[in-house]
Amino acid sequence: MQYNPPKHLIFAFLSCSLVTGCFRTPSESSDNTEGADNVANVVQTDSSSIVATGQIAEQGPKTLGLVWPDGKRFVYEVKIDQITSAGEGSFAAALDSVAGQKFKYSVSANLDEDSGDTLLEMEILSAMVNLEMMGNKLTFDSENPAPAGSIDPMHTMLEGLNVLIGEKLSLTYSSEGRITELNGLDSMYDKITKAIPSQAAPIAQGFIQEDQFKQLASYPFWPESSVKIGDDWKRKYTQVFGTSGAMEVDNTYTLKGQAERDGRQVNVLAYEGSIVVDAAQNADMMGMEMSMTDGKNSGEIFVDQTSGFIVHASASQEMIMNMQLPEALAAAAPGPLAIKASIVQTTQLIEVSDVE
Repeated sequence: MQYNPPKHLIFAFLSCSLVTGCFRTPSESSDNTEGADNVANVVQTDSSSIVATGQIAEQGPKTLGLVWPDGKRFVYEVKIDQITSAGEGSFAAALDSVAGQKFKYSVSANLDEDSGDTLLEMEILSAMVNLEMMGNKLTFDSENPAPAGSIDPMHTMLEGLNVLIGEKLSLTYSSEGRITELNGLDSMYDKITKAIPSQAAPIAQGFIQEDQFKQLASYPFWPESSVKIGDDWKRKYTQVFGTSGAMEVDNTYTLKGQAERDGRQVNVLAYEGSIVVDAAQNADMMGMEMSMTDGKNSGEIFVDQTSGFIVHASASQEMIMNMQLPEALAAAAPGPLAIKASIVQTTQLIEVSDVE
């Protein structure tokens, strides 16, 4: 299969949203059906609500936050599905795509009794990517490698993900709930940049972002003060969306109540908000300018009532990627392309065990 510039460009676009989405802070969509049988009715404050756990719900103010349990290892599975549409026209239609990704990672926690900090080890366990575009299907699965010998540069880029499997990062999680140190990122970045074609170096930046890993270990959505069921709070934080640059997430969260999920007592948070990028954040990648506008997201988050770690989550996001094609392709689609993207992400805690 010969090098295909348009295909190369759409893969670059996918790397900005789908690939970067795999490292987003887990959040849960209100339109969640997967695993619905495993969650009990949410306990609300009104007298007509059902306490599904058979216990009386605590209605007073709660201090929400995350304390990683000492000596425990948590394994998460993240699934991301994305549909993109570039509108009418033959070239635009060629950029329409359906993509999916599934990956697993672990977080192991050990308390440093001297400092009171928690030392975390994060490991990438597996990755799978499916792409359907321009009439072609492409699959990468670290657990079931494809036969060697493919000369498709897109497949070569995906195959480079293999070097990340088993890679580990060490993080220090302070007693104040912040990541104060992260080690191992430079080694991870060096490995993936050497494993993929040089023209895909910007894509590697979408995989290896310090803030993305930090937000997997220290969730940015907690309220700054105690809240009771039904209370709202706003949180703004910066999130890196791969080669599209840093963007501001502006969400309003609500403590909806309490429930039982996968055998654990959980607090349920709902949220909705926007993703905003400054015009100066436009990315110049592979000869094209890209920017994101009209970013929206909403969802719910199930967190353990005792420690605050996520038990189950999924997110729904919509955005428009504005792409200014390089001169060589501009004749095929004069003017910028507005590519609409719809992304659904679910995150599931699949295992908790003792650290070996």
